[in-house]
Amino acid sequence: MGLKILKLLCLIFLFITFGCSQEQRLDPKTAQMMMTQSWSIPHHAVWEVEWSAVPLSGPLTVETWQSGPRHRFEILEAPASALVGQVFVFDGEQGWQYNRFDSATSLTAGITTFSPITDAFTTIDQLLAMTPQTATQTVEYINSEPAQKITLTFAKGNSLVLWRQVETELPIQIQIVTNGQKGLLKTRQITRFENDSEPSLFSVGDWIKNVK
Repeated sequence: MGLKILKLLCLIFLFITFGCSQEQRLDPKTAQMMMTQSWSIPHHAVWEVEWSAVPLSGPLTVETWQSGPRHRFEILEAPASALVGQVFVFDGEQGWQYNRFDSATSLTAGITTFSPITDAFTTIDQLLAMTPQTATQTVEYINSEPAQKITLTFAKGNSLVLWRQVETELPIQIQIVTNGQKGLLKTRQITRFENDSEPSLFSVGDWIKNVK
């Protein structure tokens, strides 16, 4: 707790001293490690996802649970009505998909992608595994709260920007530029997720009970 308070005070000092537009250079490897740490925290979130590789007339809103290699995605809102209610569950080894609003739905096994959500998330993982060229940090306000903004730049004009909560270090906004494609992820809410608090979320043993 004391370390978190110290980090908060340091970032507030940075904001007051330099202002929200002043960037501070970081060691690229250190910045990448900070990003990876934030992205790896098990969390439950509601994201708005825009991904140019799969152009839609508006963003998707998806509820996510992530814990290590396991994840669960549920589409809450989408420009295409057929996408709403789609659920993707990955237990770390195998993936399944079904629609929780379709009483005639079937459970599809062997699914490995859930576009555009897995596209965007996989791209984040790929960029975090690459060697960055430069890194900067600053403090900006997101939803009226101070957030640490970390920017990594890579070869060929690729970049990854992550805003994280000062106290929890959870990611609250992410911007991606890679191979000419752009993505933006914004959280409506995000909280830490205990690894083993709800193991059934990453299982489809009782999937039919979730269909309404």
